[in-house]
Amino acid sequence: MKIEVFESSCCKPSNVYGLVERAMSENGVNAEVTKANDAMEAIKRGIMHTQALVIDGKVVPVVYREH
Repeated sequence: MKIEVFESSCCKPSNVYGLVERAMSENGVNAEVTKANDAMEAIKRGIMHTQALVIDGKVVPVVYREH
């Protein structure tokens, strides 16, 4: 499994990357996880708002709320 984490570099960090790693660890999931913040690459993939995950080529929007 390949997971790409698209996060905006201009806004307050959300740590979606860290949350993905934690969720994988807690559930025994093995995947390649990479950070991506290239705006042009996001647009090419149809990502109009970050944060988003791309899991095995499929774009998945992320809803993140601080506690």
